[in-house]
Amino acid sequence: MDPSLPQNDTLRRGSACLPCRRRKQKCTAERPSCGQCVRGSRQCQYDLPQASLEERLQRRVDALENLVASYSQITPVHGYVPGNPQSQVPLAGTAPGGSGHGQYSSYTNVPPELVDHLLATFFKYSYQFNFPGNEPNFRAAMQFPSSDPRSPHPSLLNAMLLVACRWSNRGTLELETYLSNKAVSELNNSQGDAARLINTVLAASLLCRYSLLVGQLARASYLASSALMFAKSCGLHRLPVHWDDRSPDEGTMFLLPPPQSKSDFCLRISVWWSVYLLDKDVCHVCGIASSVLDEEICTPWPSEFAFFENANAGMTLPHVFVSNQMVMNIEDLLICMKAKAVALHDAARREYRWLREGRYRTWQDYVSRKQHLEAILSAFQRSLASVDPKQFLSSVGSRNNLHTPDVSAIHHTLLFAHSSLLAAQITLHLAGSERTGDLRAARENAYLMAALVRRGMDVDRAKGSPRTSGQLDAKDIYWHCGPCWDVALGVLREEQSSWDQGSITSSDHQSAVRAHISVLSHASKRLQDFARR
Repeated sequence: MDPSLPQNDTLRRGSACLPCRRRKQKCTAERPSCGQCVRGSRQCQYDLPQASLEERLQRRVDALENLVASYSQITPVHGYVPGNPQSQVPLAGTAPGGSGHGQYSSYTNVPPELVDHLLATFFKYSYQFNFPGNEPNFRAAMQFPSSDPRSPHPSLLNAMLLVACRWSNRGTLELETYLSNKAVSELNNSQGDAARLINTVLAASLLCRYSLLVGQLARASYLASSALMFAKSCGLHRLPVHWDDRSPDEGTMFLLPPPQSKSDFCLRISVWWSVYLLDKDVCHVCGIASSVLDEEICTPWPSEFAFFENANAGMTLPHVFVSNQMVMNIEDLLICMKAKAVALHDAARREYRWLREGRYRTWQDYVSRKQHLEAILSAFQRSLASVDPKQFLSSVGSRNNLHTPDVSAIHHTLLFAHSSLLAAQITLHLAGSERTGDLRAARENAYLMAALVRRGMDVDRAKGSPRTSGQLDAKDIYWHCGPCWDVALGVLREEQSSWDQGSITSSDHQSAVRAHISVLSHASKRLQDFARR
């Protein structure tokens, strides 16, 4: 080693000159020429100075903001149809309240016309995200400045726009990146905003939904856990049956004070079950256990408030597991159907897991629990209307004057509920099939699942041809139907593989099973392709 070179100096990574790098020599990094280049009579050259991390991030932010600003150059046309992604955005100044371009400036840098379009798209498909609230009320609240406690928190708006990009033909990767970063930034700054804690719970939930759609499972798991823990800290899982009752945890300090009005009470109930559904979805997809036990929950099911004052109301989660009280009430909202179906599917998966882990002391203990859960599943399945929104709407219309939801939302919810219940029954049959011989029953339920999907989704429709009445496209279907269908698909593929091992079946039966496999695999792939497009 050359004694003239400094022995103890440590160079910052990347500060050596180019000739020393090529020769793999230790560089003194002196400028304009280092000691090695002077002694070797070589021309000393250095890389151009690198920008700092802050400068590179700022350049990226500037590029994204310029891209978002370019959307304002789109020429609007008349004939805008709210909620229709194919139609053009309205002219500036047509937003509710007449505030025009200044309406959203305090919330986001996205042009107002694009915000209008994405909001309309979001509320058209809001049943996909189990979002509590409606478009007129949300837009009315946005007439206030973003700093006003009566307005939506900016993190919530940006999260809504982000999710809507997946259902809109106007979304781009750059726009989604900008909205995601903006929503996360606003969410991190919302911790001191005690007046809008519900907004931050919903924002975290929507960010989690988006992460699930794009395949970011680790981030989705983290966000779902954060949203659930935050909702529990607000006391949303321990609400009383009636809004003016005392809390079952009176004396416990939650982040939110007791509800001050009926509307606030109903909102908290809906938000809790929205977060509950999200947690179960993430646990199912990621294969993890929930951080909240069903026994901890006493919040009643969401319903129109009038029904909290009669005998059919005030039902809580433990009510699901009482077989003689499982009559489905028309007044139960669609989110209630989903929550009940998810709770039962989760219970079936828990029984399967506990049996495999040897948690039952005797086989009879498992059989008793299995039979009880099967009775509850059958009762709930019978109480559901068929996957026909017209029949459901007619039954709703024959009762009280409830707000009639969108036909696609009803169809989507019934399809998901039936799919969850069939997946739960298959899971129970598979759990002890070695001893009880329930494999045949599992296969029969898998056949029913394929028939359900064929009836409810346009899996056989040729591209460009119209859909059959009562069928849904992939963008209209709850994405978490896919894991339920995969349960049935696994059973059918296992049956198909048994033919190669000498199992005797007729050619007609084999053809039918292949057709079922084709339907389920095609439908599941359609959902994945839409989510990951």
